[in-house]
Amino acid sequence: MKSKLEIYLHLSKGRSLPDAILFSRVFPVGEANPHLHPLWQTAEQFGAKCTNQIDEQVTHVVANSLGTDKVNWARNTGRFVVHPGWVEASALLYRRASEQDFAVKI
Repeated sequence: MKSKLEIYLHLSKGRSLPDAILFSRVFPVGEANPHLHPLWQTAEQFGAKCTNQIDEQVTHVVANSLGTDKVNWARNTGRFVVHPGWVEASALLYRRASEQDFAVKI
């Protein structure tokens, strides 16, 4: 039988990242199965909907650098642009980490 803490953590896990995440230059160009990458899988385990395509539902672009079409779109439309460490930190904290702490710098 699971303890109350185990049940709470299990339920919290699926709500830590209730966002739509677009990845930019996190995976190799032409990657046939980005959904198999550990970062993508972690984000989905914690509640995010992940994509590699620009979509109006996207709230965060996870990127290693500025200057991509996806990052430029995000900045022009008011979305967050964060480093991949943001996904990892959010998973470790069981809540959405501060986007400002993981903003991709110029």
